Amino acid sequence: MIAFALSLRYRAVAPACVTAATAANKGLLAGPLQYVRAAVVVAALVVLGLRPRPSVPMAEGKAPSPWAVFATVGALVARWSHRSGWSDVHRLALAAGAMLTYAWHSFPWEPVTTEPVSQAVDLTSNAISTVGAIVLLVIAARRVST
Repeated sequence: MIAFALSLRYRAVAPACVTAATAANKGLLAGPLQYVRAAVVVAALVVLGLRPRPSVPMAEGKAPSPWAVFATVGALVARWSHRSGWSDVHRLALAAGAMLTYAWHSFPWEPVTTEPVSQAVDLTSNAISTVGAIVLLVIAARRVST
């Protein structure tokens, strides 16, 4: 359990360290106003995260492992997809979740190419691909709902 908690911390801190190191190496450092804006956003998110919530009694037992959750969701989708009533809307929801996850995940990573690519080209291609994915999903949603 401790190892899992440490791995979650590593997953949260490591991308920030890699991004900072990459930015420093490429001379892409934020200006003072950008740091102030970022600090305001971070402070607002912390305040939202720490605001009092209604008291809900804690359920008995421990939380399941992430692998158990993954396996359970996979089994549920496999089971539900064979029931009557499973429709194109459900398939679209699964595809949309996968497609949008792939789209947002492309932005923080360096491009994997044989030739060096500028950051502007990389981000532009990611944005075009993301907009294309959203357009495809909107078209599919309209076709499914009619």
